Amino acid sequence: MFMEYSTVVVGTDGSEASLMAVERAATHLAPDALLIVVCAYCPAGHDFDGGLGLRAAQEAVRSAVARVVAAGAPEPQTELVEGSPHQALLSVAEAQSADLIVLANHGLGSAAGAGLGSVPSIVTHRAGCDVLIVRAPA
Repeated sequence: MFMEYSTVVVGTDGSEASLMAVERAATHLAPDALLIVVCAYCPAGHDFDGGLGLRAAQEAVRSAVARVVAAGAPEPQTELVEGSPHQALLSVAEAQSADLIVLANHGLGSAAGAGLGSVPSIVTHRAGCDVLIVRAPA
């Protein structure tokens, strides 16, 4: 269990890999911990690292909430954030004083187009808290 973590941020893009990370976060939370599901989106006509449109992001969050509830955890807080996946995770984690960020080892778009590396790599290097990367099959 993530007993020492009181606020956990988990990223999703609706992919099976990201939903596995959501489920892992939900099933290992301490009973009084706050879980925040985050999904980045791109406004119409823009492309942030191959990100989702707003409707796709809303659907990804709905799927993630369903996984959390199915795992027996309380309904999480949700955040839709305009921007790249790594920016969304890092900004919500900072704003909410998160103790832990959980994400899958792939999915959540790609930051490679910006020459910066993968989302998990960027988050791991820039986060001001612990990061758990859930290994999901390719």
